[in-house]
Amino acid sequence: MASSTKKNLDLSKEQVRFHLYVALLLYHFGIDQGFGLEGSGDMDIRRIRLKHYYKYELTFQCKNPLTMIEQQFEYIAVVDFEATCEDQQDNYQNEIIEFPIVLINVQQQTIVDKFQSYCRPIINPILSKFCTDLTGIEQHQVDSAPTFVEVLHNVETWLNERKLLLPANKHTFAFATDGPWDFTKFLQLQCQLSSIPYPQWATEWIDLRKEFAHFYSVKRCGINKMLAKLGLTFDGRPHSGIDDATNIARIGLELLKDGCILSLNDSIHSSDPKSTPRNNNNDDDSIVFKD
Repeated sequence: MASSTKKNLDLSKEQVRFHLYVALLLYHFGIDQGFGLEGSGDMDIRRIRLKHYYKYELTFQCKNPLTMIEQQFEYIAVVDFEATCEDQQDNYQNEIIEFPIVLINVQQQTIVDKFQSYCRPIINPILSKFCTDLTGIEQHQVDSAPTFVEVLHNVETWLNERKLLLPANKHTFAFATDGPWDFTKFLQLQCQLSSIPYPQWATEWIDLRKEFAHFYSVKRCGINKMLAKLGLTFDGRPHSGIDDATNIARIGLELLKDGCILSLNDSIHSSDPKSTPRNNNNDDDSIVFKD
């Protein structure tokens, strides 16, 4: 009897593999099977997307399983700082010069709001040519900008107006970044420079680069490569904070559409930004400055 049961289970697994293979072929050639799945992306992404779909279909026992997924947050706020920098200069003191936020409504799976402000640097008030060429931020834009302390106050006002921080009628939300560096390096060091406490709302966040690699079973990579794997291209100017944040949000939206449950996966206490130095190519997981 046990042998018969095992044989049936093995047959069931083979049937699942066969159906997955056939569905993947049809999906690859753009034949609509009523799944409602995104049709873009490379073959590996499509395969994993379909695999997750079947897993949810078995879990929820319904034809539209992605609609049954319960996310942990109502809103996700994507952040990607830009900071002062100099080419190949060790121990350079980076200061945040652009603070962007792109707000995602998780249920609607869409970008619903944006915040963006430049910040006036204090230690190195004159931007290097390297910094301007990299970020596109001009000297006059930071000269006329508020200080980081003022910008942080404006950020918290903006968040409170959207009921994201205030305890009363508060929406559930989380911050999201591309890697650990924005909070563990740039925000933490900037708060020290500005002699202000590190904000409690930035102690935990969603590392979308980490989540992307885990969900799609791929190696961690930068914004451009994640977009390419999804069949998308970068929209805007690379290394513009607001454009980077928007494109990171686009990646987050694709994860949501494919059924990824976005949850907190990094914190100020567990991350070590020094363990993965950052470079400027926006394409891999080794970064020396700003991706």
